[in-house]
Amino acid sequence: MSNYDIITMNILTQAFSKHYDISNDDAQNISSLLLNIFGFENRIIDNILTPEMRRLFYLLQEEHILRTHHERGLLPCSKMWDIYYWSLRKEVIFQYAYGKNACNTFALIPKKTQEKKSVYDLLPDEVWYTRKHFLTIS
Repeated sequence: MSNYDIITMNILTQAFSKHYDISNDDAQNISSLLLNIFGFENRIIDNILTPEMRRLFYLLQEEHILRTHHERGLLPCSKMWDIYYWSLRKEVIFQYAYGKNACNTFALIPKKTQEKKSVYDLLPDEVWYTRKHFLTIS
């Protein structure tokens, strides 16, 4: 994601104005709010959001601009604790700003619906034949 690492105010404003067909001022206000919340990070913890901000985040999640995920941690008292996060989907933001051809390696489809391939599926057949041959010789 080398060329698509930094989400600037201009990029986010352009993405909102094009995708939602809203004025540049409205897009800039939403972009400013979002960038003020995220700061220089790609993800934020859900606990910092107000109910109004969370409603906006759920709308942006439906548009694939944001995604949620969580981690489990063990507290000192041996209790499991779930920590929920929101993160920017940079590839989608760039596609909304510059069109679907902005980066051919990214798709607007959520990753859960994409076909999952194992690393082993990506290896050519020759690797397996070589390995099989090696095991039968020794």
